[in-house]
Amino acid sequence: MLRLSKPLVLFGIGVIALVLFAFIFRLANLTEIPIFADEAIYIRWAQVMRAEPTLRFVPLSDGKQPLFMWTVIPFLKLFQDPLIAGRMVSVLSGVSTLLGIIALNFIISKSKKSALFSGFLYALSPFVFFFDRMALVDSMLAMFGVWFFVFLILAIQKMRFDFAMLSGFMLAGSLLTKSPGLFFALMTPLSVFFLRGKEQPRILTAAKVAGIWITTFVIGYGLSQIMRLGPNYHMIAIRNLDYVFPFDHILQNPRDPFIYNIDRALEWLVALAPFELLIAAVGGYFVLVKKKPFQAVTLVLLFAFPFLVGSMYSKAFTARYILYTLPPLFVLGGFVTFVKAKYVIPFALLFALHSMSILTMFWQKPVDAPLPQSERSGYFQEWSAGWGIAETAALVRKEALLHPDEKIVIGTEGYFGTLPDGLQVYLEKVPNVTIIGTGLNFKKIPDSLIASKQSGNKTYFVVNSSRLNEEFKKEGLNLLYSYVKPARTPGTHEYVQSGPQETYYFFELK
Repeated sequence: MLRLSKPLVLFGIGVIALVLFAFIFRLANLTEIPIFADEAIYIRWAQVMRAEPTLRFVPLSDGKQPLFMWTVIPFLKLFQDPLIAGRMVSVLSGVSTLLGIIALNFIISKSKKSALFSGFLYALSPFVFFFDRMALVDSMLAMFGVWFFVFLILAIQKMRFDFAMLSGFMLAGSLLTKSPGLFFALMTPLSVFFLRGKEQPRILTAAKVAGIWITTFVIGYGLSQIMRLGPNYHMIAIRNLDYVFPFDHILQNPRDPFIYNIDRALEWLVALAPFELLIAAVGGYFVLVKKKPFQAVTLVLLFAFPFLVGSMYSKAFTARYILYTLPPLFVLGGFVTFVKAKYVIPFALLFALHSMSILTMFWQKPVDAPLPQSERSGYFQEWSAGWGIAETAALVRKEALLHPDEKIVIGTEGYFGTLPDGLQVYLEKVPNVTIIGTGLNFKKIPDSLIASKQSGNKTYFVVNSSRLNEEFKKEGLNLLYSYVKPARTPGTHEYVQSGPQETYYFFELK
């Protein structure tokens, strides 16, 4: 009979407790934040792919990798609310990342206490907590990244090709999730610093290391080529150019947008990581560098290389774009447990109290959470924030059930994104409802909706106030529902252009 030592049992209990804590707390009030623009697009793609197998590569039409949407499909069968289905994928990805961080720290530190403390920092970090509850691809990318390095380091340390194969699968997953998965491949050579001393010729060791890397690359890039089965594989490279500057940008203007992006990124980390995580990571680095200097520098590079390159080359830069770079910081943070307990315990309490105060706001009233303005704008204040969409869908669904033989047409602003995709996500299974995008900056009711009304259809119009030109008049419209979104920050561009608050309108054509 297998007997487990007491320290191992306690370690297992600690891991299970952290996993349960992270999972349950991420589920609490999961839909408190309304559907976001990209969430609406991704979930809608998943619905389309589920309904029509020949469209399983539809995200490639917009240059997006499809793995996240493929993963959402089975969850659409499990949950009636499509937003919960999409966000559950990120919740589970976040929990898996937690396990990966614990594993990576333990591989390096050989300390159960250090590994658990790394997991503790991750489980309570408001930064990752926020994005682990959004139906966005970034939590999945972070998950594949941390497990890629776990298996790669194990392969190098133990000279085992089964671990190399697993690291290849993780690399394939990252490349099928989002383009920055390329960074994991580029940082593969850093794994050489985790080699253990071997009593064998150096040339043989070098050959085995090369074989492990080749195995990883062949599997990773080989499996990712499944995307070539889609007709729009070329769109990935084309759309990447919309998000990043060309390679020679660093020679032309190295300060812009690098300085601005770094400033914003530090603002996000201080506010949401929160700042105690940065202190722990720096402290952990100085602890580790005395024992294993090359491995300490490697962990710093695993964070700094994609973080700095992304800051230099990103045209669009938001907090979720650096999420996949953060796991090494949590791994480093765990090493502060090697410092005297009289310093670590008060620090852990400070981190826990600070983090829980922010997490409580995310659960109860997320608009009060200390999100930096650059993030608050998109998720809460502007057209991209889907306040009122679920309520509108409920009203339309009720009307459709009362009049099943009557055709309902809903015109929305835009052609994709929060609207119309947000409504389509919620009304997918209502057969007598048609949702169409009708453009932007309206001066009058769209002609297509007027024609629909004249044809005898029940016709609605959904629009945000910032899309209505000053000449727009509401004659011919009956307001059924409106939602005033959280106030904009005075002095911002949106505040100057569109007023202190955005309002969501749901009209019926008279």
